[in-house]
Amino acid sequence: MEPWISLAEKNGCRSVCEGHYLGAENASDNMDEETFTAINRAVVKAST
Repeated sequence: MEPWISLAEKNGCRSVCEGHYLGAENASDNMDEETFTAINRAVVKAST
């Protein structure tokens, strides 16, 4: 989660675990299901 990782490293902290996630699990309450589905479809397509 940038910029927090960079800030922590500048302050002498080190990363002990890291993971990568491709997806969109957060959306505005007023986003319709069709749009949210299209976003997820685009993320999957971009990652393959």
